[in-house]
Amino acid sequence: AVSYGVTDLNVIAETAADNNTGAQAMPITAPGVVSGNFYPAGDQDYYQLEAKSGEVYWVDVVSHRLGLDTDPKVIIEQITQDAEGNEVVKVLHTVDDPGDRNGRIGTDFDSSTDDPSVRFAVPADGTYRILVRDNFGGSRNDARAVYHLQLRPEQQDFRLLVQTRQTKVANANEVKNFAAVLRKSDTLLLETRIDRFDGFAGEVTISVEGLPEGVTCKGAHVDTKQATALLIIEASPEAKSWAGPITIVGKGMIGEAEVSRSALTGTVVWPTANRTQTPAYFRAASQQWLAVVDIE
Repeated sequence: AVSYGVTDLNVIAETAADNNTGAQAMPITAPGVVSGNFYPAGDQDYYQLEAKSGEVYWVDVVSHRLGLDTDPKVIIEQITQDAEGNEVVKVLHTVDDPGDRNGRIGTDFDSSTDDPSVRFAVPADGTYRILVRDNFGGSRNDARAVYHLQLRPEQQDFRLLVQTRQTKVANANEVKNFAAVLRKSDTLLLETRIDRFDGFAGEVTISVEGLPEGVTCKGAHVDTKQATALLIIEASPEAKSWAGPITIVGKGMIGEAEVSRSALTGTVVWPTANRTQTPAYFRAASQQWLAVVDIE
């Protein structure tokens, strides 16, 4: 399989073969994307840019998310001069992993990554350097260890992921593969996770569209401190057999505009009887399907 990404930013390739030191940093501009690799063994890459006070960028490295066995690290430095004209380097950020990584590890839909991400608010007009390196780069000599360094403008947003939940779980370490099936006069739980991007902290209202006659859901409201919400789908005694896709929709305010996002579905690819011994595997699907059975 070939992994690739799509961006609306200008993309350039790392062309400097000797940018291992700050003095040899490759000039770049922001916003933009630089495509490079951690090669040969021990390789690290410096990039230098001019930025203005008040500009805000998110600096992301995409490598581990390409399915590679890499562990990138990014360091952002401010470059000034003292009274004698000597270069002064001040480290502003040192980031190995995204801030929410630990909270995602071991969850039912583990989307944790070793790729760093950091908000870079430019403190003053001037020169800045970004160092990208692989924590394991000294022990490998593989030209396939590529990365994409992204410097993108801040753009708050959110995404939704929905998963079917069991009402009763006898063993919390067990992960089962089961479908969203609802009997008449019964209820079904759907857990919706809200992934927030670039500092989005707004409220989100969640609803379910496409339910058949006799099946209802009151929706949920997620405040600024919540990351998940439970949706309770109810079937009346008169509910008829039915099967089809439903849509979980989240609406929130970003600035002055209301935006709407449809949820992806987290599905189990590989179940496990004990996640502490054998990990479960998941994937995202584009649709959430529901089956209604007209027997109790």
